[in-house]
Amino acid sequence: MSARATEGEVELLVRDSGVGFAPAEGQRLFQKFTRLRSGAGYYGTGLGLYIVRRLMELAHGRVSAHSDGVGQGASVRLAWPAAPAGDQAQPAAGPEMRA
Repeated sequence: MSARATEGEVELLVRDSGVGFAPAEGQRLFQKFTRLRSGAGYYGTGLGLYIVRRLMELAHGRVSAHSDGVGQGASVRLAWPAAPAGDQAQPAAGPEMRA
């Protein structure tokens, strides 16, 4: 996992050495109920990356996936717009505690 600030964006890259996928399948991974065949069968419900893509859309970000092929691992790149310089997030106010 790595993170960096680029021109106007914050980027997170997650890589693994898992089963990977055919390069042509990269866009299809983010469709609802898409499951790629892995070895002896299918795994999961096909909702995880769909949910990630939808959350990124809501955050005005983007997500992409890449693999050099089956058995080659994969990487998922997420990018969000960077907050303007000097714009610091304030902690959410919690309920007041009284003794």
